Amino acid sequence: SVSPIHIEYLKNMGVGASMSISIIVGGELWGLIACHHRTARTVPAHLRAAAELVGQVFSLQIQTVEGIEAYVTMRAARALLDRIVSEFPLQGDLVDNLAARLDQLASFVPCDGAGLWLDGVWRCTGIAPNAAEAALLARFIHMQHDRGVHATHQLASEFTPANTWSCGIKGVLAVPLSHTDDDWLFFFRREAAQAIDWGGDPRKPVVDDDASGRLSPRKSFAAWREEVRGQSLPWTSRERLIGDTLRIYLLDIIVRFSEVIMEERRQAEQRQRLMTSELNHQVKTTLELIQSLLLPGYEEDSRVQAFVRTLEGRIGAIALAHDSISVSTGSDVRGLIERALAQRGGTLSSQIELNGPDLRLDAKAYTVLALVVHELVS
Repeated sequence: SVSPIHIEYLKNMGVGASMSISIIVGGELWGLIACHHRTARTVPAHLRAAAELVGQVFSLQIQTVEGIEAYVTMRAARALLDRIVSEFPLQGDLVDNLAARLDQLASFVPCDGAGLWLDGVWRCTGIAPNAAEAALLARFIHMQHDRGVHATHQLASEFTPANTWSCGIKGVLAVPLSHTDDDWLFFFRREAAQAIDWGGDPRKPVVDDDASGRLSPRKSFAAWREEVRGQSLPWTSRERLIGDTLRIYLLDIIVRFSEVIMEERRQAEQRQRLMTSELNHQVKTTLELIQSLLLPGYEEDSRVQAFVRTLEGRIGAIALAHDSISVSTGSDVRGLIERALAQRGGTLSSQIELNGPDLRLDAKAYTVLALVVHELVS
């Protein structure tokens, strides 16, 4: 069942027998142990069973080590995030509050710079693109990616405008900060040139056998070195996991901040409604007062001068009432009548006897009664 091309490939390497052991971690092929022998060799059943057991134990060990490393990393990340969340202010500007903690957030993931794109505002630290470049990047990732964490170590090959950026970033880990808008937390990495040694040139073209039409594998296995440029260090699975944890925590902060803003807005609207209602009430009261000053006693055939004198007297009575209200002891009925009589002068005060209990009135009733007393005295 082995491919004839693979058999020829092994012969070209001088291999007479081969056996492979798969390393399965998390249900996926993690790696492969390839066993070669120079001559033909039959592997007995008990050795094959032992090899299979070694592969299974090795797979479990790798899974355990990766799980422990992920747990330790996430525990440290959550401890730092819990402190940031507990100290995060719910007043002020959300962008400024998050931007002030960019250096703390950048410490979660090994990177050369970090940036925050939120509500169309750009804040960054370290090596990062400018605001216009960040806007293009945020729009690009938003259009072609779902709402999970997006990571690439070869940004220029996916997003061609990045080739001309002066900052020279080649890798980006993008953490979404909303479910609908293109708000992102970015981690950036610059280029990391690498030299990779291959067992032969992997880009050597495939040669076919003209006689049989069958493809033939390469025959040269001389070591070949490749210089990898234009890429950053790849983002590991743990770094992606940290990015996803950041997404959950920061979304919670943004939601809480939005709830506080909405509550403050609701209270401001309620205060505005109360102020409008109070102002409306005051305007109505003022209009009623003006009407009470003008309408009583006005007749078409009356002389204007007499009406003006009457109006002046009523305005004076209201002014006197307001002066009395401003004094702590001046809102009593007896004092109101005495001052109204004194304004008229003459012998009127001696012709009137005042008798009754001491009464105090609130401002609105006192103003109305001042007009009543003024009319009686007049």
